[in-house]
Amino acid sequence: MPASPDTPGGTSGRVFAIQSLNPYQSRWTIRARVSQKATIRTWNKNGREGKLFSFTLLDSSGEIRATAFNAEVDKFYDMIEVNKVYYISKATLKPANKQFNTTNNDYEMTLNSDTQIVPCDDGEEVSVPSTSFNFVPIGKLDSYQAGDFVDIVAIVHETGDLSTVVTKAAQRELQKRDLGLVDDSGCLVRLTLWGNEAATFDGSNHPVVVVKSAKVSDFNGASCANSRQHWRFV
Repeated sequence: MPASPDTPGGTSGRVFAIQSLNPYQSRWTIRARVSQKATIRTWNKNGREGKLFSFTLLDSSGEIRATAFNAEVDKFYDMIEVNKVYYISKATLKPANKQFNTTNNDYEMTLNSDTQIVPCDDGEEVSVPSTSFNFVPIGKLDSYQAGDFVDIVAIVHETGDLSTVVTKAAQRELQKRDLGLVDDSGCLVRLTLWGNEAATFDGSNHPVVVVKSAKVSDFNGASCANSRQHWRFV
């Protein structure tokens, strides 16, 4: 498929499908929609500090997770918007870390100083599919294993107070808030929000929320959904 000459990688004359990417390729450009975007997180390890954020990209062939660190956070965080389409090239590809990666892709990308990201405004964005969901009823969460990822749509029945915990690894404070969600199955599940999402959430009007790729855990025999990913009001 021809690439626009004023997009990253335009001289290569081809836009690659996400599922065709692998670490052995050096020149490629994808045209993809942002389906999820996480908030900025900070880390402190062995006396070193930094920050990162991740987002998920999709096209008609599949999804891939991208992560930016430090200088690339400053460069790209405000540019990246959920549901917008971009041309992306010159990121580093590596095997996916399945502990944090919710996509089905064997690889993931890391943005670097050479990475180019340009909004797609040439009319080709209409060819890129929108975010898809595979909703799981809350009443069926007990059939999933801890560590599985699920999509949920539910009403906020309870909103817990904002609290602060200290992470074991980095020994830093992190804000959290627990929500009680219910759906047509008549069951309730706890959803934990973290960071800025926890601090800014307002559940006073019992809104309907959509959660993409919530991580299932098990707490005292009850299935729980733990979200560091993307959620939105309906």
